[in-house]
Amino acid sequence: MRFPPEIQKRIKSQGHLDAPGFSMAWFRFLLIGIILMGLLMVGLRPSAAVAQSAATISLRPPDLSHFPQLSIEFKALDGNRQPLTGLQPEQLTLTENGVDRPLDDLTERYRGVHFALVVNGNREMDLRDGAGVSRYEKLSAVLRNWAVDTAFRSEDVWSLVTHDGILIRDTNDGQDWLSV
Repeated sequence: MRFPPEIQKRIKSQGHLDAPGFSMAWFRFLLIGIILMGLLMVGLRPSAAVAQSAATISLRPPDLSHFPQLSIEFKALDGNRQPLTGLQPEQLTLTENGVDRPLDDLTERYRGVHFALVVNGNREMDLRDGAGVSRYEKLSAVLRNWAVDTAFRSEDVWSLVTHDGILIRDTNDGQDWLSV
């Protein structure tokens, strides 16, 4: 195919290609740019990281029932949301009307956990494996073993709820779990 002389000049000046207006140098530059961006994106891809958050303290309103002596309950958590333990009175500052006051006593208490297990007893729980054991029977066996093996603390309470209602309410006795 023959082109007019003005187009023929343009074709020769752009790398001797058969297509007018297209430069192989431009194509190479674009291809190298795409490869470099891909390498940068792979090299700079963010990886999973966990940052610590700041330590927090939650205060409850002061107990004034023995005024002028006050009791203040608080929960102090470190940056990983774990309880701060082993605090000493000299590590805390109590400020009243801009004046620092000494602490008479600091007592650490375990408040316990209230755990409620809710079981949705739908037909999915009645599905059986190859040995004929249902999901409900497997769950029940695990809970029974847990109740036998667990040393329940008096501060912790446990509850079990199903479609039939609350089967176990606020117990810390493993025998209650075995009777259900």
